[in-house]
Parts: sequence; C-alpha cells; structure tokens
Amino acid sequence: SQRGGWLLILDNVDSPEAAAAVNRLLPALQNGHLLITSRRTAWSDTVHALPLDTLAEPDAVAFLLDKTSRRTTTECDDESALTLAQTLGGLALALEQAGAFINTKRISLEEYQQRWAQQETKLRHWHDEQVMHYPRSLAITWETSFEQLSPSAQALLNLLCWFAPEPIPRASFQTAFDAAALAALIPSSGSEERDATSRAAPAATASMDLEDLLDELGGLSLLKWESGNHSFSIHRLLQEITQTRLPDTARKPALQAAVGLIDDALSSDLAASDVRAWPLWNAWLPHIEQLIQAAAGVEISDPTARLMNELAQYLQAKALFREAEPL
Repeated sequence: SQRGGWLLILDNVDSPEAAAAVNRLLPALQNGHLLITSRRTAWSDTVHALPLDTLAEPDAVAFLLDKTSRRTTTECDDESALTLAQTLGGLALALEQAGAFINTKRISLEEYQQRWAQQETKLRHWHDEQVMHYPRSLAITWETSFEQLSPSAQALLNLLCWFAPEPIPRASFQTAFDAAALAALIPSSGSEERDATSRAAPAATASMDLEDLLDELGGLSLLKWESGNHSFSIHRLLQEITQTRLPDTARKPALQAAVGLIDDALSSDLAASDVRAWPLWNAWLPHIEQLIQAAAGVEISDPTARLMNELAQYLQAKALFREAEPL
C-alpha cells in the first residue's frame, strides 16, 4: 500500500474460502496490479475477467514440439504432435503433463499417443512437480471442483459426461430435461436415507432448476458456454475423468438417463426424414452417435433402437446411404 508499480499474483483461487479471502483483500490492494488465477467465474465487477480457452491446434502443436526437447525424435513428429494435440483437446494442463512425461521417459510423441490409447487413466494421474512446475496431476486438479458441487450438479455432470464434447443445444436440452430422472441419479446411503430421499423427492425435484445447475457447473469452469449462450459443452477429458469416477452401479443409470433425455429432445410430430426436422437433428447428431455407441455397449435397448432407426431415416433422407445402412 506504500509503494506503486507492483504486481501481485494470487494463484489457484479455486475454493469458496480462498475466493472470499481475496475479496476481503481487494480494498486494501491499491497503487499496483493484481492478477488472480482461478477456476471460479463468479467475481465482482471490480475484477476484470479474462477467460482462458483451450489452445488452438497450431499453438498446441508448437507447444508440444517446444516442450518435448528431450523426446525421441521421428520423421513424423509434426503429424504426431497434431494428433496428440487433438487427442488432448488443446487443454493446457494436459499438454503440459504430456510434455513433461515425454521428456522424463524420453519417448516419442507417437509412443505417448499409443500409451494414452492403452493406459489413459494411468497417464491422467501421472505427476512430477519438479518437471511440471505444477502441484497436481490433470485428474486430481479437477477434484477440487468436483468436491464443491452440490449433489444435483454432480448428478447433472454424471449425465452430461456421456454426451459428445460438442455444443449441446440449450433450448431443446432444457425442454427435454427431467428433474425427477436427474434426482434418481443422486446417490444415497442406507435404507433410512433412501426412504427420506423418497419422501422429499417432490420438493427436491421442484427446486432442481436446470439454469441453476448449469450455472453451478459453469461457475467452476466445468462447463463452457458457446454461441452466445445458445449452447454449452463439456471438455472431452473432463467427460472421461467423470466417467472414470463413476462407480460401476452408477454408470448404466446415468447413461440410461442421458439416452432418455436425448430421445425426449428429438421427440417431434415431424419424422426424422422430414427436412423441417433437420435443424434439430443436425444440432444433436454428434451426441446421438456417441450415445448410441455407448448405450449399445452396455445393452440399453430402449430407446436406443428407436434412436438408431430414426437416425437411419434422417441419414437416408440426406442420401448418406453408407452411414444409414448399418443403423
């Protein structure tokens, strides 16, 4: 407060307690510059927000090639770096962790890609603070945010993790959203608690507002708003980590709820082959394809079979016969 021209960096302000402490400090921090890094998006107007997106592919490739100076080089390093950047979705921490692992093990970019395909969960948890200059692994970094979510928001994330990492249409998602189905995904312990949850279900369902839940996920950077808030998306690595965290008993119900929601979102008086229905099907196409594949893998036949048939009619109407025939 007695000197000017200073820069103070408050790093990883991710918990509510840390954010509250920073807000109490702000009035006393004058005559200098303050930089806050945080996964939280809810700040007062006195803080100027600078959202950090994922790296564009050229930047991600350049980062990987520069970061992995001790890698085993090959003739296809540029192509391998592009493939790996796409696999990691341009996520900065994932790129940093990959580069640190490649340097430490002195392997090639291509070999890391192969290991990721075979041992993705293990690599997400790998961590060396001395090499990464960061205190946590990719998987553990998100735990702080997971733990701050309400049970309802956790249930919604468990449902959304089965969708494709593409924009999800907000309006039709909100129309199809079933609060009761989401409430059924909230875990409970013991028969007494289940009975109490069952008795409280109507009130809990009535207060389960989708906008509040989306805001809760977005407030912890677990969700990204797109297209002027007309759609939202979940990063692919976050989806995969969320799926990994789900106990076996919770995986199929969450996937069943996701398939049911997309089936409701596509319910219409218009047939899928009707050109007037195509804008809706175009928006949901990547999610339909991903959910059909996931649901078939655990033998969820209803409404998966209907979705497959409708998707085939949509593709056939667009003369995409090769894609339609297997469905």
